[in-house]
Amino acid sequence: MDPMTPNFQNRDACVALVIEGTLGIGHAIAQELARDHRVIATCRSEQEAGKRRCDQAGAEIVQCDLALREDRLALIADLRARYARIHLLVNTTGNPPEERRDIVDITEESFDELVARNLKGPHFLDRMSVV
Repeated sequence: MDPMTPNFQNRDACVALVIEGTLGIGHAIAQELARDHRVIATCRSEQEAGKRRCDQAGAEIVQCDLALREDRLALIADLRARYARIHLLVNTTGNPPEERRDIVDITEESFDELVARNLKGPHFLDRMSVV
């Protein structure tokens, strides 16, 4: 079998959740894992190019903003309803704030957004996914 061809025979045995799996390193990880895992890749907003790449790799894309508690709860509830467990959680978050500024000019709101997306959201998602 070609090493680049997904092996869909036993994919459902292991479920992998890849945070921000439609871009950059997250997408590369989702593609690799999709060979022999059921991969759910999250994205903050609908990204058509990332969705097409995930579809080609055999990964499912789910819109989820980790900064929002409701999104995290909905994601975990959905995955628990569909799968017995999440076997692998790959967190590739590293999102800049919407408004990029020099560190000395950053607003408190922008800083809060940065912390919520990259620290708070992933931390609480990690805790929810193992319970």
